Amino acid sequence: MAKKKDKSQVINNIQELNLEIDYDKLAEAIVKAQERSDTKESTSKIGFWRKVWCVITNKNDDSTVSLTDSLAGLMSLFFNAVAWILFITGLLCFAMIFVVIVQATNFQYLFSYIMLAVLLPMLSLIMRGIANEIGREKDKNYIIAAFSGIVSFVALIVALIALFKGVG
Repeated sequence: MAKKKDKSQVINNIQELNLEIDYDKLAEAIVKAQERSDTKESTSKIGFWRKVWCVITNKNDDSTVSLTDSLAGLMSLFFNAVAWILFITGLLCFAMIFVVIVQATNFQYLFSYIMLAVLLPMLSLIMRGIANEIGREKDKNYIIAAFSGIVSFVALIVALIALFKGVG
């Protein structure tokens, strides 16, 4: 039989593995990293005109990249406008319920006004939630994909309107 030799176990060509961790140095490194990130966040506030100048002069600074913020603001503004339009239309439908009842005419529209008075404020709330979520989003790819989807949807609606106007 072959003799067994006493060798230290070799793991991935490492003879001795030292797993001692200096926790004091680790804690100091974590504190330094947090201090650097805190100062970086406080100095990253750059004004609007400074950003405009960086765009004009084609300077690439991480704190001046505002495409994501611009698109997010534009989409948030769009959804807020849609939310306000839906809410005001819902209030008008609610007022029309009383007009129909007081005038005692056009009762065939009463059910439609009741449904719209309930549904439009709910849709308005959903649109407001979408606007808030888009305003808080920071992922550039998500913002650009959402913007592309919204523009495509608006183009579809315009094409459908043109198609039905051409048929009629």
